[in-house]
Amino acid sequence: MKLEKYLILNKYFLSLFGVKDFKDLQLKLKDIKEGTDSNGRTYFVNTLLSLQEVKISEDDLIRYDRNIQEYE
Repeated sequence: MKLEKYLILNKYFLSLFGVKDFKDLQLKLKDIKEGTDSNGRTYFVNTLLSLQEVKISEDDLIRYDRNIQEYE
């Protein structure tokens, strides 16, 4: 894949989380502790759900979170 396509794909994924720059996303996610809350959701997914401009549905994020936890 050409570099231009990687850059476009990168911008697309960042837009799904409502950020324009990877550093913006990194700042929002850097201090999240590991583990799960009383509902079995990871603290990571809870942080993603709290983002104002996230374009991925809550149901999808929770489903992805559960699927990832099954592999641990």
